Amino acid sequence: MSKKIKPIFWNESAGEYVLNNDFERLSDLRNAVMHGFFILPAERNREEANHIAKVLEIIIEKNIFQLSSDMNYHFLNHNQDLTSFNGDWSISVDKWSLYKDCYDFGKLSSRIQYEISPEYDLDQNTLVEKSKLIDKVGSELLEFLNNNEKGAVSYWLNPQEDSTVLYSSLINSIKSNEDFILVFQQLNTEGINFTSEFLLDRVVNKLATHVEENNYSKSNRKHCLN
Repeated sequence: MSKKIKPIFWNESAGEYVLNNDFERLSDLRNAVMHGFFILPAERNREEANHIAKVLEIIIEKNIFQLSSDMNYHFLNHNQDLTSFNGDWSISVDKWSLYKDCYDFGKLSSRIQYEISPEYDLDQNTLVEKSKLIDKVGSELLEFLNNNEKGAVSYWLNPQEDSTVLYSSLINSIKSNEDFILVFQQLNTEGINFTSEFLLDRVVNKLATHVEENNYSKSNRKHCLN
């Protein structure tokens, strides 16, 4: 499927991919219509109608509207051997599992769903508890954590060093301290888990659980301020 639709949106030029001109032109048409109050000169209308017909022929040639009925995605309708968009991009948590086998996107979406699930925290705690080698955490670090409400700490490790030991040592040193609430967060180069909203959502959920509060502001920032 991905091989079929890729040429529709992208052209390869000099070893690089650029937007397909035929489809990019549809965006220009949309802007022209909006700024022209939905009225274009008759000659332009005929020109664009012929271009749209060309685009539709490309899509039909690729057999885009007759996909496998096994593609059970939440935004698709299957009717009389035709597949169409149902007009709804929103997705509920239980629907994400439909994408777990969808190549790189499936792997990415599965990882993100895992990281926002309760299982992620449980696995992090299990990892910390299983670590047999516990190093002593430097007094400078503990002093920083105890005397600052804002800030960040970073560690540079050699590839040969086991980061689990340092990680577990730090978590275990503050885990029983009531002044701290642990929120596990992993940064990756792909996905949304490095965004502030993703982190705030995890912080708010952790705070709500900690104070046993089920009703709180839908705005993560307002909730944190309150």
